Amino acid sequence: MLNRLKKYGVDLAGSIFNADKGYDGERNFESLFGIHVLPNIKQRANAKKGKNRKKAAKIFNASIYHYRGLIEGIFGAEEIKHHQLYCRFRLKNNQKRFGLMKSIGWNLEVLNRLQCANRLGLKITQYAISN
Repeated sequence: MLNRLKKYGVDLAGSIFNADKGYDGERNFESLFGIHVLPNIKQRANAKKGKNRKKAAKIFNASIYHYRGLIEGIFGAEEIKHHQLYCRFRLKNNQKRFGLMKSIGWNLEVLNRLQCANRLGLKITQYAISN
């Protein structure tokens, strides 16, 4: 996927790729360095050290890696429940805080869709059916 980004005109040079140990592999590091993206991937202790893995280990930033759980929670909430207001965060206080923000954002998105549909004269159908 990373190697195809340039084909589609996506330039992520200078960005940080923050990922867990599942992405710890020499080929992933090679691809990231090849498109000038900084890998911030926690490395497995028992994996073979390659040229790119050693380079990535030197630039690993634990304080940035800390935000990986928050980012995964946001995207996980979007992928699960088909965009319903389901929010999975590790800390309860974050569930309340970000759940409120997500619900406001969702309401604005729905309002925008309804206004656009009305302007275009489109029929609005029910999104979800409650039992």
